Amino acid sequence: VQWGGFVNKKNTKETWGFNLDANSRKDQQIRNEKLEDFTLANTVTVNGQWTGQNSNHVGLTSAWRNLQFDADSLGAENTLQLRLDASIYGFNKGLNWQSFWQVGTGQEQRREFSYLQVQPGNGVYVWNDYDSNGLQTLNEFETASDLDRNRANYIRVFTPVQGFIQSVNTQINQTIRIEPAQWIKRKQKRFVGRFSAISALNNEQKQMGSLTGEKLNPLNAIADSFLISTTNNIRHTVFFNKADPVFGLDYNYITYQNKLLLVNGFEWRTKKEQLVRLRWNVGKSFTLNTEGKWGERAYNSAFFTNRNYAYTFEQIEPRVQYQYQGSWRLIAFGKWFQASNAPEWGAEKMKSQELGIEGRWLQADKGVIAATVAWVGIKYTGETNSSLSYDLLQGLLPGNNVKWNINADRRVAAKVQLSVNYDGRKSPENKVIHMGRVVARYLF
Repeated sequence: VQWGGFVNKKNTKETWGFNLDANSRKDQQIRNEKLEDFTLANTVTVNGQWTGQNSNHVGLTSAWRNLQFDADSLGAENTLQLRLDASIYGFNKGLNWQSFWQVGTGQEQRREFSYLQVQPGNGVYVWNDYDSNGLQTLNEFETASDLDRNRANYIRVFTPVQGFIQSVNTQINQTIRIEPAQWIKRKQKRFVGRFSAISALNNEQKQMGSLTGEKLNPLNAIADSFLISTTNNIRHTVFFNKADPVFGLDYNYITYQNKLLLVNGFEWRTKKEQLVRLRWNVGKSFTLNTEGKWGERAYNSAFFTNRNYAYTFEQIEPRVQYQYQGSWRLIAFGKWFQASNAPEWGAEKMKSQELGIEGRWLQADKGVIAATVAWVGIKYTGETNSSLSYDLLQGLLPGNNVKWNINADRRVAAKVQLSVNYDGRKSPENKVIHMGRVVARYLF
């Protein structure tokens, strides 16, 4: 059964749409050498949308299904899929509000994870044999640092295990953009109009059990006994002179929280950062970019407690770029970083300084060749074979380190592109580590 249609409001640009669909389906299977009823599914779908002036839009999509099992007394199963999205503009499009809310019910298969070895450079994780026994355990795999991207040779695979659990998945995404220059008066645009801002929230929760009113809101707190996973991302950014070709400044506030239920218990990751970026073009050839960052990062495992950490950090990274004739760029950069782990997790401390230079040569329609070399001096008070040390040291060691990189992307034929990447590093008391990768792409 279907019913619906669209209505255009007279003398306006508004449009209303509605659709209702209901159906019933019966499936049979062979049992005792004859066809017998197996399932009966009743489904109702409701869709609606409104489109107004200035590209304003609100949409609704929903589907409800009742699945009844006639064999083996399996009972019945109810599932719901509901999605509501909206995009609203105001103040001469100087304000934009975008919302997305989704609810889904179903079954979640129980699972555990393991690490599968792949070709170097094709993975996400690396294995560090912290206890030097030659045996791989789950607490010895780390997300590859920037220096180890080319040797990352493990991926994480979630393996289904016996059993299912009923689950409810809720997600909300909210974005607000503000452009004061779109609605303020001309006299004020010289200063206030240079500001703009964007705020974004993304929250997703997956929990056990059937759908209830409390579970419709993904921002509600969930008891650990019902939680499967939760992820929360918040980012606020304020821009000054965003589109100005000479000078620009922006401030960012970022939070990230993730909690995941695994066979061995819960795993938490949290991050809170504040970031300030400055861009200044001094004449036609020189550009100054400076980035300051501070905040805290933490990891907590209910089972692998030796991996837990919670440290605060401060970082500043200036870069000076010189451009010659549009095809040559020379960049000098530095980086100062310090971090301190919480006393209850070891109280490790770290300070590092980095100085480096980068050169780029760009040829239109042919490609780019870039080379970088940098010195990194590190002071670290903790052990170097732990999860925290890998996260802080990024694959280097205390003392004087040198790292370098050569990267070339070239079009060698009309439809053939060749990428060559070579990384090297030298740490105290260690041999030089060389990592290379070649990729050829054929463009259809």
